[in-house]
Amino acid sequence: MFSKLSDPTRWVIPAILEEMAVALPDKRWIETTSGDFFDFSRAAADMHRVSGYLTELGIERGDHVAVLMGNSVDFVRVWLGITRLGAIAVLLNPELSGSFLSHQLNTAECTLAIVDDTLVPQLKAIELDLPFLNRVIVLGEQPPC
Repeated sequence: MFSKLSDPTRWVIPAILEEMAVALPDKRWIETTSGDFFDFSRAAADMHRVSGYLTELGIERGDHVAVLMGNSVDFVRVWLGITRLGAIAVLLNPELSGSFLSHQLNTAECTLAIVDDTLVPQLKAIELDLPFLNRVIVLGEQPPC
């Protein structure tokens, strides 16, 4: 059991995950319908790897990072990594496009977007309308340029 239950300010997924990775490293934490799964140890390691990568990119606590991805293990990795940094994960519906998508990205002032490769065309179509977005990370197979 998580040792910080008496302190609501510590009820954050990264803290819980790090503690559980030590206490129950091989216990399954999340499993997808396709059979992919995370045990606590793997989830914590992936969370640290993603947060380290984002730190190298200059992402800091409070920065807004757009996540335009379908449901997947990669989505969980990205969400955990952003959360560990204290950055704000702006989780976007992958069905958004056009002015609906640009409105969300601009209202949140996202400087970075992490996007499934299949959703890149939705960003390309509005790239001139995104003054805050500095960088896009594409996950999956890269589309032809």
